[in-house]
Amino acid sequence: YGADALRFSLIINSGQDIFISKEKFEIGRNFANKIWNAARLVFMNSEGVLAAGDYERLDIAQLDLPSRWIVSRLDETINKVSHAIETFRYSEAETSAQDFFWGDFCDWYLELIKGRFTDVHIQRPALFILKNSIKLMHPFIPFVTEEIYSHMHPGEDCLSAAVWPQLDAGLIDRQAQAQMQMIIDAVSLIRTIRTQWNIKPGQTVGVIIAPENQEQARVFNANAGDIQRLGKLESLSIDLNAGKVKDSAAGLVGTAKIFVLLKGIVDLEAEKKRMTTELAQKQKAIEGLKGRLNNEAFTGKAPEEVVLKEKERLRTLTKEANELTQVLANIA
Repeated sequence: YGADALRFSLIINSGQDIFISKEKFEIGRNFANKIWNAARLVFMNSEGVLAAGDYERLDIAQLDLPSRWIVSRLDETINKVSHAIETFRYSEAETSAQDFFWGDFCDWYLELIKGRFTDVHIQRPALFILKNSIKLMHPFIPFVTEEIYSHMHPGEDCLSAAVWPQLDAGLIDRQAQAQMQMIIDAVSLIRTIRTQWNIKPGQTVGVIIAPENQEQARVFNANAGDIQRLGKLESLSIDLNAGKVKDSAAGLVGTAKIFVLLKGIVDLEAEKKRMTTELAQKQKAIEGLKGRLNNEAFTGKAPEEVVLKEKERLRTLTKEANELTQVLANIA
């Protein structure tokens, strides 16, 4: 799996007595591959800015909402990673860096800017975030990050001699961070509803968003294109006066209501019947597990790992049953 995968996988499980298996090292290998592929994507789309080195300093006035969000998230992550390292919590530091890079940068930011990479005002923050991210990840994945850094600064000192990242306070925009989080939560909710209702990945759906106030409406309208693209929507309506929407699955993003239109997309009665049956099965299994775990003849004689496994099953089933109950309750 390589030295980076070995190092990363051992650190992320530090402080625990674990059984080492090959699968454990797939975590590090997959993350190293993710870093490399993300860097290649940014490099291929930012060759001019990369060659000129014109990304070391950013002007917040030239950044769009996703870029202001990712810069503010980077600042939070730098603080988390720095504090965790200073207090010798290396697994926590590594996890924070991984969550930011894979979750915020790769899964969200790169997807949000995918169609706008020709703009230098997108290329600069993408390179800026990449450079500071590999500095954060270098203690945990030294070889891949060093190679990426050498492409950004050919002929210069190695990454291990570089200054630890620290952002200019003027780049931090907590309001933009809150606004972008609202957009991310809306897309995530739409995706969750699609999965819950077995809507095929290629099938587009209609969505109505009912904001609580004018400010929410402004943010949703300004980012409607991204919501529509990432949520795979055929239509998106943002309506302050929307009431209960018939034949829809509903959910909340903060105080804004999201309605995914299901009519003509799924067989509502068949899906409700399926979910009701599945819920009944889970509730029956939950009662059985509760009875077993309340039985001293079982908990007193069974091996500890068996009891712990049954408790975990109970937690999982209870969570799934609660989610199904909520889905059925949110049918308008």
